[in-house]
Amino acid sequence: MYAQKETCSEELNVERLVMGGLKQAVTSPEESSGVTVSNNITKLQLVWGSTMYHLDDLPFDASSLPDMYTQFRKARFSQSAFVFTDTHA
Repeated sequence: MYAQKETCSEELNVERLVMGGLKQAVTSPEESSGVTVSNNITKLQLVWGSTMYHLDDLPFDASSLPDMYTQFRKARFSQSAFVFTDTHA
């Protein structure tokens, strides 16, 4: 099962509850077609998608994100040319 990774406490709590529920739910092989299953347990795969840039592409740790866009822009674009690659095309 795939879902977008969240950042707020309420959504993080829901993620934990879903993961806990999936650990308790056991699926039979015929019920699991198209779903990531290991040892008949469905796993939750969280994917980052909440920002324009992926967290790994930022020039700083997400916990030290600048408060002002100008600071972010200067830090982000002071690096050499940034190239996006579309792996989903």
